[in-house]
Amino acid sequence: MTFRILVAGTLNVIDNGQSSWQLHADLGGGSFDINASGNTNPALGGYSGDPFGVYTATVTVQLGSVAPLDVELSGTARDGLCGQPGAGGA
Repeated sequence: MTFRILVAGTLNVIDNGQSSWQLHADLGGGSFDINASGNTNPALGGYSGDPFGVYTATVTVQLGSVAPLDVELSGTARDGLCGQPGAGGA
């Protein structure tokens, strides 16, 4: 079975802040089939990591049994002055 997850959005920061995102997805149990992440930090040259877009995984599942889909998507923003969580959301 093949499944796809679309990650779309933007990461913007001001005053040397930092923002990041992470995606972990697993179909059927076990280890994650998809792992992707990225972050932006102007002090370190801008964006690094995986691009936003479609992530695809092909997995083996047993027909006739439950195959749970676990998707974890998170986003964070940090203040550049003191490292505290700043305005932002996911």
